[in-house]
Amino acid sequence: MTRTLIVRWVIVAALAMAALSAQGVGRSVADEVCRPIAGALVLAGSSQVCDGGIDVFLNLAGGVTRPIVVLAAKAESGASDSWVADRLRARGAVAVEELRIGSADLQNGGDDTALLALLHARGVWLEDAATELLEDRIGRAMLAGVLARGGALGGAGAAAVALVRRPASGAPAFLPRSEFVATRDGRANRPDRAPVPGVVQWRVPPEAALAVHTGRRVCAYGPGVARVRVAANAGWAARAAEISPYSTFDPQERPGYAVDFVAWCREARQRLGPVFPPAEPAPPRLQKGALVLHGGRGVDDSTFERFLAAAGGAAARIVCIPSAGSAEPGQQPSSYSYRRLRSLGCKTVTVLHASDPEAIERDERQLATLRAATGVWIDGGRTYRVMDSYEHTSVPGLLADVLDRGGIVGGSSAGCQVLGQLLVRGNPRTNRELMHPAYTRALGLLPGVVLDAHFLQRDRGPEFEKLVARYPQFLGIGVDEKTALWVEGDTGTVIGANAVTFYVPGKPGVTLTAGARYALVERTVR
Repeated sequence: MTRTLIVRWVIVAALAMAALSAQGVGRSVADEVCRPIAGALVLAGSSQVCDGGIDVFLNLAGGVTRPIVVLAAKAESGASDSWVADRLRARGAVAVEELRIGSADLQNGGDDTALLALLHARGVWLEDAATELLEDRIGRAMLAGVLARGGALGGAGAAAVALVRRPASGAPAFLPRSEFVATRDGRANRPDRAPVPGVVQWRVPPEAALAVHTGRRVCAYGPGVARVRVAANAGWAARAAEISPYSTFDPQERPGYAVDFVAWCREARQRLGPVFPPAEPAPPRLQKGALVLHGGRGVDDSTFERFLAAAGGAAARIVCIPSAGSAEPGQQPSSYSYRRLRSLGCKTVTVLHASDPEAIERDERQLATLRAATGVWIDGGRTYRVMDSYEHTSVPGLLADVLDRGGIVGGSSAGCQVLGQLLVRGNPRTNRELMHPAYTRALGLLPGVVLDAHFLQRDRGPEFEKLVARYPQFLGIGVDEKTALWVEGDTGTVIGANAVTFYVPGKPGVTLTAGARYALVERTVR
């Protein structure tokens, strides 16, 4: 391949990447999707960043032997190495290449050796004067390619600000809904600009670095305290948290997980809408159809057989949603309900899954299965995964349509918890925390209730009772393992081996076993 053909190949590849990244062009900040990022970003407060910040960048870029490019300012020949190139080499990096290129070099072909180095890099660090490349169509596409192949982008001070800032072209930001602020002196009481509504503000002291990695994990390294904030807006209170940096980074360990990036994006987004939860939710009543709220740890055949009968028997068209389960990126979680329902003779059963809310909106085939479904089952796992995937998509409305057609929707464990209106156990970092401010809204198929699972088996009663006292407008329902609440109209009937407990503020919980019925609106045993 000649040098000219190599250059052309680089340009064509970059333009193709630019076309892909342009899918979000024109979307306002209010519409930016809250989802995990590709690759990793390391954002330093200044060139004084500690060794831990450099070390974590090296780690996220694939290690000291992987190719790293430092994009420095255009300079006369013989210019000295940049400060970060020197630091990277001092920390053991053996494949650091310093490039001094600008937008004109990319547009005109430039030095094909330099362009190929950029195209194959696993890590790219931008110095201040190189940030013009972020506004260049080809330059931004090449940097997006680094993230797409699991690499890392880094920058300090103004370069970090530019990496986070949304470009003037309207192309998708590398770190959506975010702004980066490099504090001048790191003082906690320093007056500063308030965050913009709908945007997450990340503040980092001069010698510290913020790392966003593994899709959604955020940690910091260096002296001082980094902070994350969202603004008060439309009745929502402002919220902030400290991110206490680790003093050093051990290359033998994985980067830390101090706060969750997607959760803070969700907090910023929800402050652009009405305050939740509402003071007066709709009463817990189904106009049509039925719900099966299962507490987890094994759905017995009799429950699934009753579910199938309600969905139409031999003519049932079932959709199983395993999205609460864990899976490697790009992989589909395993669905136990799909296997069980097939084994029970269900001939028309499909699996619906998407980890990207934009992907599910583009997947007409999957949406069509929901539009035709007579029954839907949501598997267990973690509630936040369901809400991240589907909350701001067509899926909640399509699930409600299943009920409106007289169909049935069921769920076990997390699949049960997401069917109410107020959500529990949404913290992406742990399922031991009952409430998380970014994950309070469930799918809402049964309004006016908050649902928890594995109830008596995990001694969740005392904490749950306090939650109901805090939100007395919601009826609290705790479902035991191997047990379900079958809901039709405004009546819940207990089925299965154990019990369901109902909580009304100011009263002790009412625990019912198989066959017992509860009036959900009147909040009394029927």
